[in-house]
Amino acid sequence: MKYINICLLTLSLVFFSTYKSFADTDAKDFRIKIILIDSTRQEPIEFATVSITPDGKKEALKYALTDASGWAEILKIPEGSYTLKAECLGYFPYTIKFNTIGKSLIDFGKVKMKEEVNTLSSITVSALANPIIVKKDTIEYNASSFKVTDGDMLETLLKKLPGIEVASDGSITANGKTINKITIDGKTFFLDDPQLATKNLPAKIIEKIKVLEKKSEQAQFTGIDDGNSETVIDLSIRPGMMNGWFGNMSAGYGTDDKYQGAGMLGNFTARSQISLIANANNTNNRGFFDVAGEAMRSMRNSMGGSSGVRVGGAIMNFGGSGITTSWMAGANANTESKNKKLSIGGSYLYSGAETENKQQTSKQTFLTDSSFIYNSDQYSLSRSDAHRASLNLEYKFNEMTSILFRPNVNIGGGSFNEGNMYSTKGVLGALINDGNSKSFGDNDTRSLGGDLLFRQKFNKTGRTFSVSITYGYEENDIRAFNQSLTNSYGSQGMTSEVKQMYNTNQNNYSLGARASYTEPLGNNYFMELAYSYNYKKNNSDKVANNFNNATQEYDLYDSTYSNTFENIFINQRGEINIRKVEEKYNYTIGMNVQPAYTHSLTTADGETTDLERSVVNFSPTAMLEFNFSDTKALRLRYRGNTRQPSISQMQPVKDNSNPLFVSEGNPDLLPEFSHNLSVSYRNTDRATFSTVDARLEGTYTLDKIVNKTWYEEGGVQHTRPVNDQAVYSVYGNIMWSAPVGKSKFYVMTNTRSGLNNGINYSSSTASETGAVKNITTSFSVSEMLRVSYRGEKLETGIGGRASYAKAWYTVGKAKDATWSNAINANINWTLPAGFGLSSDIDYQFYYGFGKGYNDPATVWNAEVSKLLLKNSATLRLRVFDILDQSKSVRRTSTDNYIQDVNSMTLKQYFMLSFTWRFGKFGDGNDHGRDRDRGMRGPGMYGPPGGFHR
Repeated sequence: MKYINICLLTLSLVFFSTYKSFADTDAKDFRIKIILIDSTRQEPIEFATVSITPDGKKEALKYALTDASGWAEILKIPEGSYTLKAECLGYFPYTIKFNTIGKSLIDFGKVKMKEEVNTLSSITVSALANPIIVKKDTIEYNASSFKVTDGDMLETLLKKLPGIEVASDGSITANGKTINKITIDGKTFFLDDPQLATKNLPAKIIEKIKVLEKKSEQAQFTGIDDGNSETVIDLSIRPGMMNGWFGNMSAGYGTDDKYQGAGMLGNFTARSQISLIANANNTNNRGFFDVAGEAMRSMRNSMGGSSGVRVGGAIMNFGGSGITTSWMAGANANTESKNKKLSIGGSYLYSGAETENKQQTSKQTFLTDSSFIYNSDQYSLSRSDAHRASLNLEYKFNEMTSILFRPNVNIGGGSFNEGNMYSTKGVLGALINDGNSKSFGDNDTRSLGGDLLFRQKFNKTGRTFSVSITYGYEENDIRAFNQSLTNSYGSQGMTSEVKQMYNTNQNNYSLGARASYTEPLGNNYFMELAYSYNYKKNNSDKVANNFNNATQEYDLYDSTYSNTFENIFINQRGEINIRKVEEKYNYTIGMNVQPAYTHSLTTADGETTDLERSVVNFSPTAMLEFNFSDTKALRLRYRGNTRQPSISQMQPVKDNSNPLFVSEGNPDLLPEFSHNLSVSYRNTDRATFSTVDARLEGTYTLDKIVNKTWYEEGGVQHTRPVNDQAVYSVYGNIMWSAPVGKSKFYVMTNTRSGLNNGINYSSSTASETGAVKNITTSFSVSEMLRVSYRGEKLETGIGGRASYAKAWYTVGKAKDATWSNAINANINWTLPAGFGLSSDIDYQFYYGFGKGYNDPATVWNAEVSKLLLKNSATLRLRVFDILDQSKSVRRTSTDNYIQDVNSMTLKQYFMLSFTWRFGKFGDGNDHGRDRDRGMRGPGMYGPPGGFHR
């Protein structure tokens, strides 16, 4: 039987080969070659689409993408007559007729393509695109492959890109990596605040979106990684927008007094960028990072360690948590001199926000011998505003020497007012405590910082010297009142009252420097010697006074909640690295030593505690890159890092803002040291237009800072951070997208998985000494799948996500596994006479979360629009939450508690808005469908829209 199978297989292969050879007889001898170059700059044009269409046909028969040298080749062309078309976004298409009769090879040679500099709406490219391209360490998205409307901002466009997610709070992740900066053509846009770009830049002005791992300026100069890389998004503006002023203005008003207004004015050229933005609304569309509000929250939330290991959670957060009214205005500019020696840029922004929120919280805590349930109803109102400014100055003395200086300054303030009614019960319903509390106050924050980089090259190629200096100063002041009345029940029932005023002042200083010298060793080897020194000094002074009934003043000093704390942290790093550079690969190996020194002084009740700690960590450094081609790369990286505890984790003073949850710091903490290993693989297949991006990361942390928790008889929880043994985490992500054949359908899938362990201590006694250690191991996996159809007038897509989470504990029983699921769909339809219709719907449902939290919810949004004023304006009617089911519910499951939080959120509203576009925006007569479809191959429109949150 075995030999029969082998014979049949052999005959099948012979038959197939024979058939294939006959089938290809007419095509095997005919091929074409072409090289595309820019007619002005004489540079090759990469990723242009070259297609051939048989005479009398409408659909292209074959196509190819140009490589880095502008070269493309199409093989196995059947004999006949054809039209060749070369297309690329920003260029006039090139067409020529040819036939293959009597010619086995047709070489078109170098073809010069002329750049299109007219307005946006005049560009019409008929071919289709590869919407995603991998270029070594960069993923590039072709914005014209994704349908947007005239009023959409960059955030809407980002939500449509495979691998990129935008959360309800505006934060951005790209394939699991947090995005903290957005640039335009490599230049800083507004203070390194991503939301200033995503919430205020019109989507229609964007040509390309690049996600790249950007090394520090010093590492880019030396060519050797210094561990300070970050994942950023870099935007390219459409060529038609690069000559003259353009902008848009919009205003809208709706039911329940909802309003929004925004404006953007820009002028972008090859040498300069000018942007003016303004925004005000009460629809939870805060277009900036709230620096002053975050400083106030960080001072009030004094504990920085994690109280447990989160192993799963259901989040329904369609309208955001709370109702936020925000306002902002700012300017950003970048320019360079004609000789390109001087580059200068700067930004200024004024912003403010007011947030009102109501929350109901239910938290069940599990101890080794008991459990209890905490319930609360909370109201909060917070307000903040800030002025922020930055400067970016770079000067090149000559080809060998340059400096870079980037200072920044922030000044802000805010206020808060919170009220809370709470109670704690045992699992059988016995009342343990109840009460109410109120906290209110205000704060001021001031900070300045920056970095200075000096770079020097020498005549010998590869020999460099550079010095990077960083500095920072931050001061935060908070003046607040705590008032509470708590009744404790049980064998020793009692009532405790707090009437307290406190003032906290924090001053943080930092100064760091890194010097690097590189030397070529021959045979493409380079050596780096580097040394860095970082000094940080943190001072925190808290004074608490209780209310004096006799004087009716807050003049009774409370030593329990007062102290002065000073901490000095010095971290040094000595490195030696060897780098090998070849055309297809490069690698870096090295060794470093990291001494760390901590000195803490605590003064309380006239007594001073002096504590010094020193540790030395040794760690190798390694990086390996394989560049198989321009679109296919593999990277491996290892690095060790030291992380200092925050001042709030170290300051040994109690925080009783919430009388049932009292926290304090630990000055005896050691810095954490983490070993980080990552592997990434990226590839774009030029033949199928498919793209894959895979990443695997692992972290092993020594002296991990964890929390120790214990409880008094009245149910009051005390928490204190401590160091413990190592913990680990492993994370994996793979994104794949591809067209379905040569159709207008596209498929995208994204799979994520994580495995980690964590440690915490908990005790049901009134002392931390009885706390029991618990190790939690958690596993999670999620799968997202989406299919989209993209036509000239209609784009629609449907997708879903399923997330699974499970955890195991060394103390207590494992909880049930949980599933969080979502199904969503969207449509964007361009109708005749300038009308347009768009809609999205999101259905979420859950399993394993318990009563009340498995209930599904659906949010459906829709809008209809009409182009006016010769297509330079849009009138739009939008309905948010048609079914009126929007809610903000969050369930958090950890090793020792389950917490459910139900928050006030934005509910159903109708809004009528008007948007006017001027300058280079064009007439928009395709109702937002950018017809400039350069960089496309037959049948492929862009991938589907992302998940709407």
